[in-house]
Amino acid sequence: MEHRKISRLVAATVASIIASGPALAAETEVLEEVVVTAEKRSSTVQDTPLSIAAFSGDELEAAGIASTDGLSNLTPGLVIQKEVIGKVVIRGVGTENFSVGSDPGVAIHQDGVYLARSSVAVFDFFDTERVEVLRGPQGTLYGRNATGGVINLISRKPEDEFGGYAKLDVGNYGKMRVEGALNAPFSDSVAGRLSVLWAQRDGYTENKFATAKARDNDELDNQDLWAVRGQIAFSPSDTFSGLFQVDVSRDDSNPTAFKYFTHAAGDPNIYWTAPTDKRLPDLREVSQGYEQNIIGSDRTVPSIGRAHTDAANLKLNWDLGSVSLMSQTAYRKTVFSWLNDGDGTDVFFVTYFQDDDSKQLTQELQLSSNGDGPLNWIVGGFYLDEKGKTFSGLAFNGLAAALGFPAGSIEGILIDGKSNTKSYSAFAQGTYSLSDATRLTAGVRYTKDDKKGDMFYLLSNLEFTPQFLGYPAGQTWADVLNDSWSATTPKFGIDHDFSDDVMGYVSATRGFKSGGFNLIGRQAPYNPEYLWAYEAGLKTRFADGRATANFGVFQYDYKDMQVGKIVNASDNLTNAGKATIRGLEAELRAVLGAGVELNAGIAYLDAKFDEFLTEDPAVGAAPAALGPYAGACEKRAPSLGPQGVSLAGCDLRRSPPLSGNIGLQWTGSMAGGEISLRGDYSYKDKQYFTQFNREAVSQPAYSLLGLRAGWRSADDKWGLSVYVDNVTDEDYYSTVLESGIAPSPGLVPQAVMGAPRTYGVSVRVGF
Repeated sequence: MEHRKISRLVAATVASIIASGPALAAETEVLEEVVVTAEKRSSTVQDTPLSIAAFSGDELEAAGIASTDGLSNLTPGLVIQKEVIGKVVIRGVGTENFSVGSDPGVAIHQDGVYLARSSVAVFDFFDTERVEVLRGPQGTLYGRNATGGVINLISRKPEDEFGGYAKLDVGNYGKMRVEGALNAPFSDSVAGRLSVLWAQRDGYTENKFATAKARDNDELDNQDLWAVRGQIAFSPSDTFSGLFQVDVSRDDSNPTAFKYFTHAAGDPNIYWTAPTDKRLPDLREVSQGYEQNIIGSDRTVPSIGRAHTDAANLKLNWDLGSVSLMSQTAYRKTVFSWLNDGDGTDVFFVTYFQDDDSKQLTQELQLSSNGDGPLNWIVGGFYLDEKGKTFSGLAFNGLAAALGFPAGSIEGILIDGKSNTKSYSAFAQGTYSLSDATRLTAGVRYTKDDKKGDMFYLLSNLEFTPQFLGYPAGQTWADVLNDSWSATTPKFGIDHDFSDDVMGYVSATRGFKSGGFNLIGRQAPYNPEYLWAYEAGLKTRFADGRATANFGVFQYDYKDMQVGKIVNASDNLTNAGKATIRGLEAELRAVLGAGVELNAGIAYLDAKFDEFLTEDPAVGAAPAALGPYAGACEKRAPSLGPQGVSLAGCDLRRSPPLSGNIGLQWTGSMAGGEISLRGDYSYKDKQYFTQFNREAVSQPAYSLLGLRAGWRSADDKWGLSVYVDNVTDEDYYSTVLESGIAPSPGLVPQAVMGAPRTYGVSVRVGF
């Protein structure tokens, strides 16, 4: 099996490098370690006692990683997939809901600013200094909704020398990507940097709907975006400095293409295996309408696909001698729209849509110790105020008549929702050196979230009120959607230097994700989820600094996990009982000599529910069998009714048992410059996209291969590279959804195809 191949390959590579230690030591080259700020202080990956993967901007460019979803190919245990929104999962922990009343399970921070909306979790990198992926809950220093971990994105900052670069990337599917930056010092104490990105590409999927070309959606999965970042850094004195950033981005790409599947040969007892449109068996052809007008209403969906952001960030630092004070104030506005043909047929029948507007204001204060004493500490406070609103629902053609409403009634479900979140937290963490080799770390954070919401839910001409859910007469949605949650999230750890090159650590950390409101469905507020993580790791350097090998094992005790399922055409959220996640990871980086460098990683994950009683809408009422759509792990739970099931033993979503990557790069001299050849291979085991573990809603194991060749001048002013990604043109699903538009019991899987083979050439000029 393929996962055995990658396991053997990684093991053989590790063994060969260890065996060649003396030979490696004779070489003069050493690994260049990435400096990180994972613990709010500068250190290297090898000196940071937690599981972290860090990549410099140059490393990302060398591996061809241009957006957040590409990080999955370099980081075992990380899954980032483009669906309606970006689904980010680390070690089986993430989120599925994308309402403005819900929160992500992996926190994304851009230049120290928390991004509350996961709707824009997939975006392109440009002028990036480094990316850090922190695995496991980071509730003490990073706070709310860092249950699965944190992704830190750090931009290149203004410098005191004039310079910059421009890069042009041209490829198949009409790809045209322009990236550049200009750095300028204005005085000895003030410098500025302007970074830009413009990217366009034709779609990977052809939409053959009759009016698609006239509506400008005949190509799906395309790219149409631009972004600008401006920065001013200032340091009027030796003890005070600041940074002001402004970011603007406009992504108007057409929607992600969903390929719908139906019964093989029309047999309802066989899983959905063939495209719904028999005339279009090609996986990259669909015939779908994207209707923005809602019949019977004067309302329209403003855009079939957009993600717009406007942001500003002011960071100030004071060196007060024995302590340092940091203040960071940030504002961010996100406008996000999507539209999906909900039936997959070549007539207007069902359309899902959502249009969100979110504004967030954050303020963080940190006071930290300076000096080299035995105790290093940091204390701080964080405040978030987010206001969001949404217009979402389903537009039908023929619904009103089916429900018995008069002609001219609204054809669909229209939801107007709003949510206001205020989050307050205080935290402290300290590390005390018991000796030169042993350190103790303890920290704690207290978080309180207050959420208020409201909703107007209209089903054709019928207003859906809380009384339909059993609430007393007179209670409104504003009464129901009003709650608060609080939690204390501690951390305990010890790390020890066994030698100058070997460090080990153990830790126990608690994670917390707030409860919330599902403003794209009709349900009561759902509860928070909690997680205790226990981890042990070993970080090593050997061969005189030419190689590093890091290992980690972990166990999570997961309680009240927030999971979703399709009920009555809506994605409802519920709290699962308990789950246990266990795993191990190994990562290796080495300079092999003769210009060859290696990076490799592997992760094993066992993520299963221990207790989870729920209802499966795809299960038939007949007691003899669960039905053709049930997952193999489901068992009957008669106490919950005819559709009640137990999911104990089922895998968590987006949790491939094995994932890994190997990258090899050779660098040599050529034509007065430097030439490089690189190959990157990544593997992901089978994964399910629903907690019911349906075979029809899964992705079998697959692997991807990317190849690159480049040349750059000796003064690093000029560079040229060619590349091929997905060399074998592998067909795979980045995700699969379940449509609720099917006779019960029945589901229509909707698959999002991963990118096909792409190739191109890029030219870079530095000055």
